[in-house]
Amino acid sequence: MARESNIHEKAVTLKQLRALAAILREGNLAAAAASLNVTGPAVSTQLRLLEANVGARLVERGPNGKVRPTPEGRELLAATAEIESALGLCFDRIRALRAGHEGLVALGVVSTGKYFAPGLVARAREALPGIRVALKVGNRGALSQALAERAVELAITGRPPSEP
Repeated sequence: MARESNIHEKAVTLKQLRALAAILREGNLAAAAASLNVTGPAVSTQLRLLEANVGARLVERGPNGKVRPTPEGRELLAATAEIESALGLCFDRIRALRAGHEGLVALGVVSTGKYFAPGLVARAREALPGIRVALKVGNRGALSQALAERAVELAITGRPPSEP
């Protein structure tokens, strides 16, 4: 499907989309500006830029004076909701990663540890469901090198390494 030349999708910004969503949610520019903690002219400018990027009017005044979306505005509003949802999930995951509740832990064990390490991994998965554990089995030298290169966070060996 060919794209129209008057649509500049790469120029659309999150600020423009949020301005549109606020205008439609609040019903007018002044209330949208207040909800976004910006001035009315700032919201108006964002809407004007978004309409220029899309090449279409995005809002129209209804019979009661309240703004409502055009068909193009409805499409952008739906996309904005999806974007906001994706960003919310992303930041939830970032907070979980920072708190140590999600992520990947690479565990290295010497060859003889391959008999008991799977049980450790299973218990870790039960206790920490958001943490993925990657088990790497190797000899003592390979695990020492993996620790030095930070390819594993924890190594279980028969003797401690000669260097920290």
